[in-house]
Amino acid sequence: MYKILLATDGSAHARRAVEHTLKLTEKMPEAKVTLMHVSSAMPSRSKLLEANFNVLSVLEDQAHDALKETEALLQAKGLDYELEVAWGDPASEITSHAKRGQFDVIVMGSRGLGRVSEVLMGSVSQRVLHESKCPVMIVK
Repeated sequence: MYKILLATDGSAHARRAVEHTLKLTEKMPEAKVTLMHVSSAMPSRSKLLEANFNVLSVLEDQAHDALKETEALLQAKGLDYELEVAWGDPASEITSHAKRGQFDVIVMGSRGLGRVSEVLMGSVSQRVLHESKCPVMIVK
């Protein structure tokens, strides 16, 4: 079975990555898709209190809020998927999850940080490309 890790933040670039993932699954209907959302900001104290300090629940709620359109696209195509959430540095979380899950490919959108930020920090997609042990499809 072919395993696809679709890393997304719900942005316009990420939507194009979703569209490419859908094209891949049309050609490989047996493919398994995992939708991954990484939050780099710690959940607010009020959200944690509401969730009885269940951080995973808060992260999943944040992911569902950010990915409403993405999840709707996947569901409209009848595509089964799993949702994975994480908190921390997006590039590190994506690459470590891809390695643990033995994914065949990571699909993600490109996202510009601006020239100065990109020179100083590098974009998430560039870091994933360089740090990942599996192929990475970056969709513009």
